[in-house]
Amino acid sequence: MIISHNPKFLCLNPPKTGTGYMEFVFEYSGHMTKKDYKLIKNRLKTFLMFNTRHNTASRAKESFTKLGLNFDDYYKFCVVRNPWVRAVSYYNMNIENGIVYKNFGEFINFLLDQPNQSEYYKYSSKTFDCVCSLENINNDIRYISNILNIDVEEQLDPLNWQDNFNAQRDYSKYSGIFTDDLVDKIAEKEKDVIKLKGYECPEEFIAS
Repeated sequence: MIISHNPKFLCLNPPKTGTGYMEFVFEYSGHMTKKDYKLIKNRLKTFLMFNTRHNTASRAKESFTKLGLNFDDYYKFCVVRNPWVRAVSYYNMNIENGIVYKNFGEFINFLLDQPNQSEYYKYSSKTFDCVCSLENINNDIRYISNILNIDVEEQLDPLNWQDNFNAQRDYSKYSGIFTDDLVDKIAEKEKDVIKLKGYECPEEFIAS
């Protein structure tokens, strides 16, 4: 979670949706480059709540209330990602961190117990001001920074991050990892974000 009080904005990220990149861009915008950002204190006065990087909108609103802040005063945005690709990325991260599953289906059952991506940009009947997509993240960041009047151009990856995002991650070893049943489980779990962004499961991930 990234929170700024001047200008007032809140950014929420479900796991595996480019959280680190968003934190860098908005915490250090207008002050430092990737070379020296660890050495210079940022001015946006960001802070994490509940000691976690990943909070849903309802929990964020709860934390605002406890601190006497008006949740509706803040420009709110979130980043989402193709849910099938996100699942593979999440699975790959856990495997690399030594977490053992009997099979991919066991991991999907774990994922089904986690908040879906829409819980990060919805609370009650309201939605966030903007829901960005990881696949178009630099353009979406530019759109938001124009609204907030923050210059983030220096922080945006000069290699055109969103165009190189998939190329930087080789998921070819997971070709055919989704059975039709698992495709459908993710489709039901993430139906709101799929409807919002028009996502489809990449064919290479579907078992033939």
